[in-house]
Amino acid sequence: MKGILISFILLFIFSALPLAEEKNNQVSIMGGSILINESGDVSEYETGYNDFPVTPAHKSGSLGVSYARLLSSNIGLELDFKYNIGSRVTLIDPSDQERVDVDTCNNFSVTGNLIYKISSKTLQPYIAAGAGINILKAYSKEVTSSRGGIIRSVIIITPPEKTNNFTYNIGGGLIYAFNPSVGLRLDFRYMSISNIDISGFEFLGGIVFRF
Repeated sequence: MKGILISFILLFIFSALPLAEEKNNQVSIMGGSILINESGDVSEYETGYNDFPVTPAHKSGSLGVSYARLLSSNIGLELDFKYNIGSRVTLIDPSDQERVDVDTCNNFSVTGNLIYKISSKTLQPYIAAGAGINILKAYSKEVTSSRGGIIRSVIIITPPEKTNNFTYNIGGGLIYAFNPSVGLRLDFRYMSISNIDISGFEFLGGIVFRF
């Protein structure tokens, strides 16, 4: 996985050398939301070990910046960095309906993406796909559980065993070019993170600069 990222970075560097005088470099600053699907299953319940096996669907904020090298008018390679902000969810013990409110982990991802522009005019729809690494900012925390509004016990929430995970995405978007140098960008991706059973849909928007 690290070898894939290093290969993307080297490819960006060497592809930029011959055509540095042209506007083949693209920087995007983006923000938006990720709709994360429900994960886990009740069948994974284990008393004292996995008392809250299901994490409900929830929404997370996301901020990102990316650099793309356009190899032609239609094809580009993109190095993308995103910081995803955790959100509060309610976990439920399926055996007795005990509840606990926890914050999901903040995390960030670095991916290398291939972009194909369907058009290079003012409206520039594109499709994209890529892969990389997602890193959880894991934590351990004591939280208070409740049942029927009555406080029951203090529970220690432990982080996943593996915090560095392979991730991939696929989707597309649209760039509206005000001129050859500046435009607006909308981006939609399906993303999945291995080992920790997380997947969802990213909706991002922002500004793009070409130079």
